[in-house]
Amino acid sequence: MDDDDTEKQPEGKSLVVVDRKFSGPSCTWRLDPEQREVLKELFKPVFKFCYWSGAYLPRREGQPVAYYGRLLFLLSIATIASYELIYLCFYIVQSADYNVTTSCTLVYANWHFQSLLSVLFLIYWQRRRYFEDIFVKIHVPNGSAGCKRTKRCVRKVFAVYIATALVIFVVCVLHVVMIIFDQHHYIMFDLEAFNAYGSHMMIPFSFLISYYTFIFWIVAMMIYMSMTIAVYGELKYFNSQLRKLGENQDGECPADIGTELLSMYRTHSGLSDLVRALDNTFEVYTFAMIGTNIPTTIFSLLSLFVSLKTSWWNVFFAIPSVIACVMTMIALTAVPAKLHSAISEVEKIIYGNKAIWIPYSEKNYQIANLFISHVNQTNLGISIWGFAVVTKPLILTTISLTITYLSFFLQMRSSCDGSNCDNSTITN
Repeated sequence: MDDDDTEKQPEGKSLVVVDRKFSGPSCTWRLDPEQREVLKELFKPVFKFCYWSGAYLPRREGQPVAYYGRLLFLLSIATIASYELIYLCFYIVQSADYNVTTSCTLVYANWHFQSLLSVLFLIYWQRRRYFEDIFVKIHVPNGSAGCKRTKRCVRKVFAVYIATALVIFVVCVLHVVMIIFDQHHYIMFDLEAFNAYGSHMMIPFSFLISYYTFIFWIVAMMIYMSMTIAVYGELKYFNSQLRKLGENQDGECPADIGTELLSMYRTHSGLSDLVRALDNTFEVYTFAMIGTNIPTTIFSLLSLFVSLKTSWWNVFFAIPSVIACVMTMIALTAVPAKLHSAISEVEKIIYGNKAIWIPYSEKNYQIANLFISHVNQTNLGISIWGFAVVTKPLILTTISLTITYLSFFLQMRSSCDGSNCDNSTITN
């Protein structure tokens, strides 16, 4: 018993004490040292931004004080943002004049809603340890060999979202300055919609809370894209290894190819578990973001078109929202669609590899057909809450839907202008 205890003691230290000394995120504590260093290097900027923005939750067992303190802070931000959003929605429904400022106010409300959802999802993901599950499974199939190749792409994603955060920060500061110095004619919003605290002096505080919750949206989207790109890198690396199957089998029997193909099948099964873990983490978030991004894009474009008739200052304020909508559309559709294409590519690689089919081997045929059946699972990929898997055709459907509704709103506006409807100018 004493020998067993002495053997178990170092293992416990290596899992808890040593990992704390590395001061890495708690979602990497279960990883072996080699895997931890690979993933910490890959996601290092994302981890740091998540920590310094206040979105990071440490593990409760290891750091209970920091955990409950950060959790209370995030819940406080979510509560304040929820109150402001509820007031904003009630104002739009009951008191808005539905003039040229309404579309801008709706854009603000949509972004506020997406940001609030991001705060809640970040809390949920970290409390349920979804990221930890992905990090554990991402190393099993290929030893994180594919992740290492995506480092540059992850860095680009980080740079783009940080630049977006800086632009939105500049816009927020300009709005606050204009409100403080009573330059309301440069603002495309109905400021009464942001008077949730009953005093115009508190409107700048409302803008700052909205911007801070938008930072959590950036963190959530950054994590979503970075992890999806990392999993995509693992699938691409697997496909490159599958293409090499049978290249050096000229003098060997076909049975050896079958054994190697069976090993590749087992590796792909591990990758499928990884993709399911990724889908289990982000399926509801993808559904919510796509569902809200379509109206946000429509109203952002309407605001841009309206601002073209007013002043270049308003154009400057409207463009960031349009850019953020395009970025969201790419992140939620194009990146998961590429991941699904990498999964579907396996079938083409197997059918195109002559070493598997010629000469005939019953074992090779059985393994290859089993492999193809496994790849052709309809639900393998990132789904929209299980309703549909994000694929390339879905991108066209989403864009077509957005353009259709945008055309509808533009037609309504032109008809209203032609019939001399009361479209008042910007409220001073």
